[in-house]
Amino acid sequence: MKFTLFAAPLALAVSTVAMPSWEHPHLTRHVSNVTLGNFIANSANGFFPAPGNDGWASAFDIAFAKNVSATFNDGTYTFDQFKAYFSAIKANLEAKYQNFEHSFTSLVAVSAQGGNTGGYVVVTGFEGGLVSGTPVYGTDAAYAVVREINGQLKIVEWHEITNLGAPIA
Repeated sequence: MKFTLFAAPLALAVSTVAMPSWEHPHLTRHVSNVTLGNFIANSANGFFPAPGNDGWASAFDIAFAKNVSATFNDGTYTFDQFKAYFSAIKANLEAKYQNFEHSFTSLVAVSAQGGNTGGYVVVTGFEGGLVSGTPVYGTDAAYAVVREINGQLKIVEWHEITNLGAPIA
């Protein structure tokens, strides 16, 4: 399953548009390091635990450093805990959603000193789909710190928040 970059009002964002990469004319982006921006966008699309994305676990292993410091809403996770949490999210989404999509609406990537050896990225987007025929969507944001480890870019910090499934106050 390919996740896309489709910026649209949530009421119109029920279908997925296939895009070859994170390049989309409506994507708000401020990228000083295209390599870093591509790494995060492609990695997040790969490890996103959505229904139908059966390769997410391998993509997770490739994207995250083994010593990653991760948070998701109120939870704090090690690499293994975070991967187990994503596995539980995938099972939950598969049980509840008839279809599910994830899309970026903005991406900001800034190089660390020293060029394309890592840096800092913020992404925002939306996610959701149909639950019992009713559209259920939420917004999502993540902050990542990326470093080069043994010649490969790896996410060493990942902090994500979402209001998908959160009670409306």
